[in-house]
Amino acid sequence: MFDTIHSVQSPSAGRLRTARASVFALYATAGFLVGTWSGVIPAVARAARVSPGVLGVVIVISSVGIIAGAQVGGRIQQRSGSIGLCVGGLALAAFGAAAVGVSGDAGVLCIAFTIFTFGMGLNDVGMNMQAVLVERAYRRPIMAAFHAFFALGGALGAAAMLGTARLGWGALPQLSLGAVAAVIAVCCVAGGLLRRAEEPRAAVDARSAASTPAPPRSSATPAPPRSSAAAELLDDGVVVGPQGWPDLRADTLPTQRRVPRPRVRMTRVAWTLGLTALLLMCTEGVAIDWSALQLTQAFHAMAGVSAFGYGAFAVSMMVGRLLVDRLAAVVGPATVVRAGSLLGALGLVVVVVSPSLWVTIAGWAMLGLGLCGGVPQVFTAAGNQPHAAIVLSRVLTLGYVGIFAGPALIGLFAQATSVTFAMVVPVGLLLVAVVLAGALRRVPKIGVPARRAARGARRAGGADDVPILGTRRA
Repeated sequence: MFDTIHSVQSPSAGRLRTARASVFALYATAGFLVGTWSGVIPAVARAARVSPGVLGVVIVISSVGIIAGAQVGGRIQQRSGSIGLCVGGLALAAFGAAAVGVSGDAGVLCIAFTIFTFGMGLNDVGMNMQAVLVERAYRRPIMAAFHAFFALGGALGAAAMLGTARLGWGALPQLSLGAVAAVIAVCCVAGGLLRRAEEPRAAVDARSAASTPAPPRSSATPAPPRSSAAAELLDDGVVVGPQGWPDLRADTLPTQRRVPRPRVRMTRVAWTLGLTALLLMCTEGVAIDWSALQLTQAFHAMAGVSAFGYGAFAVSMMVGRLLVDRLAAVVGPATVVRAGSLLGALGLVVVVVSPSLWVTIAGWAMLGLGLCGGVPQVFTAAGNQPHAAIVLSRVLTLGYVGIFAGPALIGLFAQATSVTFAMVVPVGLLLVAVVLAGALRRVPKIGVPARRAARGARRAGGADDVPILGTRRA
């Protein structure tokens, strides 16, 4: 019965290019939805008659959604892949964003925010895992470029809100426009994402392949059929066939003996990555939620002009992320995070002390440029840890605690002082991130374990057993 078992082959180069383009579009779609949401927060807060302090409390409560979404998403990713997470998560987030537009009080606003954040948590696990998988297959840093398209989407979303505000649109039609556009876009790109059968798991788990090399054979001799008993079980319970790719037929056989999933413990490096993500995304959340309100309060800017704060932040982040991958390959991820955190702190100092509207907008742009490389480097490092799906989901959880706890903290400080003066808080957070960035030096570069595994298999005579894109065959 085992003679009919076939292993899944690696995607072709053309298929990987399609997957990369689809992930770019997915990031842009998620960014567009966030950009539309953040651009109308001042109007929604006024309509719901909530103060900055109450808005901060609402954001804290709704952060439960992002935590739950990331944790649930990590488990779903392990069992069924990431495409459903991306489509379902963005659809749910779009519904929550539209519901924000009809919120008439703080309670309804909190429920709508929680729906939005839960959907974004689901999507972010799937979206970032898709990016990690494509990056592994390409064997070079491209994570920041994906995040650049998130920033591009955010800038487009802010621009759409600016244009519709000038046309006299209210919050509900504005958010409905963003929600419908996001749902249509994610349904269009879902077909190009890597399916579970195509996920290049060999790039992650090739270390186990190196420790159990294949028997010597000629590369011209076809591999013999492999039974489910001989198939390799990965740490998340997926059966892997002779080439290191998921063996779907073997995985579904009733006679397959499955071992219980081990309890995943976070290493010290993984915890440090999570804390770094928390600090960086806390500051990013401040820009998303408070940049428009800061310009409105400090300079009495109109709704259309106040959107320039987040727009400048998003555009500079997009430009930086298009360039930072090459910089990270030269100077290393730790240097990128340290230098970027210092630049971001300087930008926030400009926001605090500037007496000019346009200089303040430039300060928000400096913050975007400083943060452009930090989060992608941390996510790449988390995605290359053992038990990648679980570690990445937990790092995402900590990061998104920051992206909502940060704005809430600013709300409490702003209630006692002002929104502008409260920006000294993220300055301190970025300085702590400078210190923690050293953890990225202890994370292997992309593809290093896979190359070593491939060399180990080649020395054993089984070079064809670990077909990793970019590894030359014997």
